[in-house]
Amino acid sequence: MEAVAEYRFHLPELWHQIPVGATDDAWAVELAGGLLGDGEPPVPDAVTLLAQQFLDVSRAVAGMGVSTVQAAVLVADPASVLVDAMLTLSFQRGVPVETYQARLNSVVDEIEQAQIMGKQDIQSEVPSGQVHGAHLLIGHLPVEEFTAGSLLEERVQLGLFPHGTGDVVDLVVVAANTAFFEDLPTTALDLLGRVEIETETVA
Repeated sequence: MEAVAEYRFHLPELWHQIPVGATDDAWAVELAGGLLGDGEPPVPDAVTLLAQQFLDVSRAVAGMGVSTVQAAVLVADPASVLVDAMLTLSFQRGVPVETYQARLNSVVDEIEQAQIMGKQDIQSEVPSGQVHGAHLLIGHLPVEEFTAGSLLEERVQLGLFPHGTGDVVDLVVVAANTAFFEDLPTTALDLLGRVEIETETVA
């Protein structure tokens, strides 16, 4: 039987890897400042505002408690001072497809004040293996009492099951705005196609 020995993830342009569990915040200020450049800031405290979003993502991912997780943010236009999307990539051994799909079916059970507004199962293939996952629209009810409306989150979660192994590489992409991506499932599949897998024979 084969097992994943190593995997590498090549981020496309405009995506930026961020550290998970960093002990200081200097990296966020440095990344934000590099993206915004030396010109006139688009808004006051632009570097601070963008850096804080990077830190929020990093801390949220660290809170998942997954030791193998990597994270990245998409900033299409730094002048907007907004993170347009985030992703996480993690690896687990010995996860059958059925177990992974069961986890997907209960994904919002861990999210307070949320409900599934739409769900589409995804089955596909990339060079490294079979892909199973889901495209989710999740409605988050307002945290503040008496606040009208809800926040709609678009999320794609995909499990890449490398050929001949029982392992899974898990990709989650979350868009900050449901109108940002023309086709988020296709974008997520393209990202998975950038994962290079090396396997080894195990007893």
